[in-house]
Amino acid sequence: MIKFKDKINFKYFIPISIVTVYVIFYYKAFYQILLVDYNFTDFMLYVEAHPISLARMDPSASFALLYDYFDTYPLLYYDYNFTYVTAFTDQINLFFGGDQVESMSKVVSKHYVGDSYGLAYSMILESMINFWYFGPVFLAIATKTIYSYLKGKFFYLNEVIDLMCIMFFLSFVRTELIVMSKIFIFPMTIFLVLCGIYYRKNKNKIFTESNEPSN
Repeated sequence: MIKFKDKINFKYFIPISIVTVYVIFYYKAFYQILLVDYNFTDFMLYVEAHPISLARMDPSASFALLYDYFDTYPLLYYDYNFTYVTAFTDQINLFFGGDQVESMSKVVSKHYVGDSYGLAYSMILESMINFWYFGPVFLAIATKTIYSYLKGKFFYLNEVIDLMCIMFFLSFVRTELIVMSKIFIFPMTIFLVLCGIYYRKNKNKIFTESNEPSN
C-alpha cells in the first residue's frame, strides 16, 4: 500500500506545481516545435502569443470539441453515431483482415489542425454522440456497474482492479472507446480471463496457503 505523509512540504510543493502548470500547458508546442522542428525562436513566439489561461489548458481541445458540438453539431461525426458498438466490431473486423477504420481522434486532428499533430478527444462528447444529452448519465451508470461487477467477480484481485480502473480512466477521459478497446480493454479482458481460469483451478490451494499460520 502507498502511504502519504501527514504534512505536505509547501516549500517544494508550490514551485513544483507552478512548473507543472507550464509543462501541461505548453508540452505539445514544446514537443512539436522545439523537439521535432528544432526551432527555439518559433517556440518562444508561440509562448508569447499563447499566455497561460487555466480555461485553455489541456484538455482544451476536448472543450473546443464540445463547444463546436453544441453550437453547430458538425457533420464531422455523421459516421460515428454508434461508436460504443462499432468500437468492438471494427476491431474484430480488423483482426480478420478488414480495413483499418479511422478513429474520431484522427478525424478531428485533420479538421482542426490539418493532421499536423494529435489532439485529445472527449469521453463526454463521445457519450453524447451515442446517447444524445443522456450520454454522460449512461456513461456514469455503465462504468459504475462494470466496476462493481469486476470487484465482485474478481474479489481476489481487489487492488489490481482498482489500479486497472484508474489507468483506464486516466486514458479514456481524453480519447475514445475504439482506441481504448485496442490498447486496454482487449488486453485487460484476456488478463482477467486467464486469472479466472487460474483461480478456478487453484482456489483451494490458494485459500489453504493463505490460511496457513506464519512462522
